[in-house]
Amino acid sequence: MNERKLKINGDTWANLNYNLADKILKESFTNKKLNKPISDYDTIYHYTDLNGLIGIIESQTLFSTHINFLNDRKEFQHGLDLIESVLMEKDNVVHKRMLNELNKKVENLKNLEKYVTCFSRNGDLLSQWRSYGNQGKGVAIGFDPIEITESFEEILNGSNILYDEKDQKEIISEIIKISIEYFKEHKNYYDWEGCDYNFMISKAIIEFLESMIIGWKHPSFSEEKEFRLEYDVDYLSNRKSNKEILFRKSDRLLIPYIKLYSKYSKNKDESPEQIKHTDSDQKLPITKVILGPSLDFESNEMAIQMLLRKNGFNNVEIKASQIPYRI
Repeated sequence: MNERKLKINGDTWANLNYNLADKILKESFTNKKLNKPISDYDTIYHYTDLNGLIGIIESQTLFSTHINFLNDRKEFQHGLDLIESVLMEKDNVVHKRMLNELNKKVENLKNLEKYVTCFSRNGDLLSQWRSYGNQGKGVAIGFDPIEITESFEEILNGSNILYDEKDQKEIISEIIKISIEYFKEHKNYYDWEGCDYNFMISKAIIEFLESMIIGWKHPSFSEEKEFRLEYDVDYLSNRKSNKEILFRKSDRLLIPYIKLYSKYSKNKDESPEQIKHTDSDQKLPITKVILGPSLDFESNEMAIQMLLRKNGFNNVEIKASQIPYRI
């Protein structure tokens, strides 16, 4: 007697895709083509001006910028070009369908509802002082990279940016290979009547790759050693938060952003009395502040120590930039 096959519908298709993502995640721990280690680090740095430092410490919040309004506006296209390059080397029905789907993704990427807060694993980098640290008159605030995602009510994804093109292309090829094998293994368990099998798996693989290339940049940006906190509006738990979209201006652009409130900040707003610092009431894990090369160190160190103590931070290291000249 033939085993009854599951009809492909919204639920079964979602389950197939969920299990594929789970399989790739598990493979990433052992598969050398997916697991691209980086050197150890214990601090991530957010470059800002002195007003930004005051705001972050006093309000216990971070700004998270809409991903389409970051400085490197070509980073999406870099990832899409890499996927296209890998697919052009293949020659079968699935890969040709994937190329067709890829061409549709360029417009879709403009509609992504993701917000990111950017950090660097290097707390004293000339290009970062110039771009984000008020021309060296700002600070680099050091955070614990493990504790920071636990400091917020929102579901955030913390990840390191990948810059090596060889690694990027190898990951693309391996994910395509794993995904095609996965769908082949499960094909006979499902009733695909009325569905275009090749079209559907092509679309699924491209959508999975799309979520990865957001964290890839061209090698020319590699000195940044960027770490990101990503807030995805479409993530199930985040849909309920009804985040307010705010706007700020740069010299040439109006930029949408949201505020990420720490658990401490949220509870403090609700209860003005003395607050005990528990796991559910966690301050931002600030561990270090590096003063920019264009700041007077001694006077600013004293003032920042006062600011930190006033807001309950007692063990934060304050250092001067080692860049040997003023910007």
